Amino acid sequence: MKGRSRFFASSISLALAACGSSTPTVGVDAGSTSPVDAGSTSHADAGTNGNGLTINAALGFTINAMPVDQETTLSGLVLVELDGEDVPATAVVTINGKALRVDDITGFFEADPADVPVMGSDRQLTISASASGKSTSITVECPEELTMTTSPVSGSVLAVGATVTASWSRDLFVNPNLGVIFGPTLTLVGYDSASNHTSFDKDTAKLTVGARSGTLKAPDTTKPGYLLTLAFAGVIKLENGNAAVCFRSNRVTFTKE
Repeated sequence: MKGRSRFFASSISLALAACGSSTPTVGVDAGSTSPVDAGSTSHADAGTNGNGLTINAALGFTINAMPVDQETTLSGLVLVELDGEDVPATAVVTINGKALRVDDITGFFEADPADVPVMGSDRQLTISASASGKSTSITVECPEELTMTTSPVSGSVLAVGATVTASWSRDLFVNPNLGVIFGPTLTLVGYDSASNHTSFDKDTAKLTVGARSGTLKAPDTTKPGYLLTLAFAGVIKLENGNAAVCFRSNRVTFTKE
């Protein structure tokens, strides 16, 4: 297994281990604190599909209404393994029927910018893999859209150190065991709309159960503007040794004073 794949798999293992003692819940319940979809048991009992082919998308795919940098409208990575090793080059991995491309350096699969998968009208993503005559799949539900407003409003001019408060229309899903990885976050970063690139200068807030707003300070940045992102997850799905979760992101922009 490639070094980065090994690190990725270790991160997934830690995430799934934290799920092991949690109770299943039905669907994506904004008021719920359980991380496991009703279609599975806890990770300790999830087992495998029996053929050694596994899908690990436990770090998530994100539905991006406003892609930036190298993102697509569906961004994320999936690790597919056969008996704990990299799958052969002939392996086929798809999301909702659209083929993913493989990164030759990491061995991860990701959306092809030329043919990006689209979330279904049922808000579901079905990740399927086939290799060496074996196949497996997992379907995960993405969270519902929400309405976000900001004060000051999107497009306003922000001085360095100025505060921005974002508010949204409903509770966000928060997993008490996996909040560090899967908890909703609010981020304000430097942004250049002309190049569609962000900077490393940022302010971030981790959001707690029941939070319907968050406040950030505009960081000092060389970029001419700012990008505010609210990212939030649905329920992680664990099934037959496979794992997946889907995120959404809401974004608005501001101009730097």
